[in-house]
Amino acid sequence: MGIGMSYFGPTGCYNFSFAYNDNIFTIRWLDADESRFSFVEGVKEFPRLSMKEKGILFGRSYRKEFIFMSISGGIGYVTWQDRGRKITEYQYEPINITTYGIPFEARFRFNIGFLGIGGAWFGNINNHKILSGGLLELSIGVLYY
Repeated sequence: MGIGMSYFGPTGCYNFSFAYNDNIFTIRWLDADESRFSFVEGVKEFPRLSMKEKGILFGRSYRKEFIFMSISGGIGYVTWQDRGRKITEYQYEPINITTYGIPFEARFRFNIGFLGIGGAWFGNINNHKILSGGLLELSIGVLYY
C-alpha cells in the first residue's frame, strides 16, 4: 500500500503482488480524489476530479543486498470524472470517462531488516489522457517482494 499524488489529487495505491525469481505478478487498484475545502466559496459546484483504476501487471525486478527496483506494465480499466466546459463562474460540465489502458509502474525501495522505504512512479496510458503520479511506500514485515 502507498499514498501519493496525481493529477486528480491524493492517491491511494493498493497492490497484491506475487514474486517468482525476478518476475512480479501484480493486481493493482488506484483511487484518487480531489481534495476539497468546504470553506472555499463555490467549490461545491465544481465536478469533483476523481479516478479509479483496476489493473493486472507483469514486471521484472532487480534486487541487490538492501536495494530493490522493478518495472511493470499490463492492462487496466480506468474510470474518471473531469471538469469540462465552464458553464458559470462556479459551474463546469462534468465529464465521465471509462476506458481500457496500459497501467505501468516503476518502483525502488531500500530495505533495512524488516523495514523498507521507497517510492514509485505510476500511470496509465489510454486513448483519452495519460495519467501519472508518484507514491511514497513504507513496507513492514517479510511479505514484501
